[in-house]
Amino acid sequence: MKKISVIFFILFFISAHTLAEVYYCTDQNRTGFVTTKNFKSTDFKLRRFTVDIDLVNLDITSEDMFFIEPLKHTCHMDISTNSFNCMNKWGTVFSYNTISKRYFLGYIFNKTELTDDNSIATGICERF
Repeated sequence: MKKISVIFFILFFISAHTLAEVYYCTDQNRTGFVTTKNFKSTDFKLRRFTVDIDLVNLDITSEDMFFIEPLKHTCHMDISTNSFNCMNKWGTVFSYNTISKRYFLGYIFNKTELTDDNSIATGICERF
């Protein structure tokens, strides 16, 4: 019986973690505020990044966006807008539309002593 329980646990664990799909995302526009220049608004360098999105378990993983363990994050799916939305405890916000494939990505750091620039980006994610 113990062997059956272990096998069931392993199969469940593997199947739960294989539901995530890899997306390759490319900025089309990125703008923000430069902290060291008294929050002057400016365009930022466009980026590319990968993200694992699990629409079934409502989870996300991406080192590029700081959606990694042990940082806590939450994700929600809004069926009425086809929007998958996630936020971590540092202020990274990611919103992905499952129909249009468009994303919005925000880095909103609001510490007492600001050292990081805040930015928002938009672009398209493709699944491969």
